[in-house]
Amino acid sequence: MTAIPIRICLFALFCFTAPVGSVHAASGDHDMDSLRVRIRILEKQKPHTLVFTSDAPVTAATSRPEGAVLHIPPGVEIGIRAEEGRLVMETLGRSLAAAAVRIERADGGTWKILTGSRSSADEGKVYSGTLKVDISPGSSNVLRLINVVDLETYVAAVVTSEYGLDDLEGSKAMAVVARTYAVKSVGKFGNAYDHVDHTSSQVYDGTRPPTDRAMKAARNTRGEVLKYGNELVEATYFSASGGHTASNEDVWLSARAVPYLRGKPDPAERSPHADWSSRIPHDKLIRALSGSVGFPATGFRITERSADGRARRIAVVGAGGKEKFVSGNDFRMALTRSVGPPSIRSTRFDISREGDVYVFRGSGYGHGVGMSQWGAHSQAQAGKSYREILAYYYPGTRVYKLSSPDVRDAGRELIRRVATP
Repeated sequence: MTAIPIRICLFALFCFTAPVGSVHAASGDHDMDSLRVRIRILEKQKPHTLVFTSDAPVTAATSRPEGAVLHIPPGVEIGIRAEEGRLVMETLGRSLAAAAVRIERADGGTWKILTGSRSSADEGKVYSGTLKVDISPGSSNVLRLINVVDLETYVAAVVTSEYGLDDLEGSKAMAVVARTYAVKSVGKFGNAYDHVDHTSSQVYDGTRPPTDRAMKAARNTRGEVLKYGNELVEATYFSASGGHTASNEDVWLSARAVPYLRGKPDPAERSPHADWSSRIPHDKLIRALSGSVGFPATGFRITERSADGRARRIAVVGAGGKEKFVSGNDFRMALTRSVGPPSIRSTRFDISREGDVYVFRGSGYGHGVGMSQWGAHSQAQAGKSYREILAYYYPGTRVYKLSSPDVRDAGRELIRRVATP
């Protein structure tokens, strides 16, 4: 997960049958069964071809120019490839050209995608819900894959991918945060989809399957989101605080200060990231900074720290006294992209130099804003409930239950408000 999402309180609904393995509604809570999210999957892989497989019947519908609806038996592969700006679908001995393809399993169960050349049966990723495929805008040969899946199955999958710690109350806190983020972020990527499957949204690795703990966390918090006043919160989270969380404007310098995203001591946290160090050769660091600021860098210096000691602002220096100021978090991300994730785990660091090597020593992992996952785990182990954990990391917020849809716009139902607690 990365920076704070845009502030849109709309959530799309699609009327498909809930897939097998989804978190079922309690009595009086059946409206939740119709909630869907749209996730662009495998975006970073930029697939040119895919093979869809299922052990149950599926329906494949193609759009123009050769519109068709095919009912495909179990075990029959569907091959789709991008070819000069159009899709070609091959199955059942037929080859159909189309602008888009939609594939749905009749019983709502899981299915598998293989990308690239055909691989062995145990490879590929497993998903549920519906798959929509078209050509990625601006490309003639990259497939855009959009998985439409029910909200609670998505939440359980995110908890599985994002929170691998073995406690229930922390997992429940993570489920509420993941659900809030999912609802809040609708519209972030435009009209075609709401999320991606990597850290620009939340990590969604399909339904592979979710762990029992993640399923229980989603089920026990079904429909619950965080709200501050009348607004859904900016549900940011990260791995470890290193003993102190960060205020949002100290990490994202152009952001307004958010009252419930205040830096605060986090003394209960116990994590493997309490103290870390890394060594980065001078030439690698300078190359990474040069690519980030757009001119040949010769060095850098920390010009401002936040109250908790994080590097807030850094000056990247070039020849002739040229300078560009970047946030500590942008500095961290530039090195992470170029050198690798373990290079600088957080912005709580000090720097020394040993010859041609920069030595970073710090604490924490991630941007530091919102909920620490290791902190949530530590609090859960100490007997705190998920509501107490959420109240600690998002002070002044309350847990609310999503209301039934109350707004209709151009045939799409959208959630715009949150009901009473």
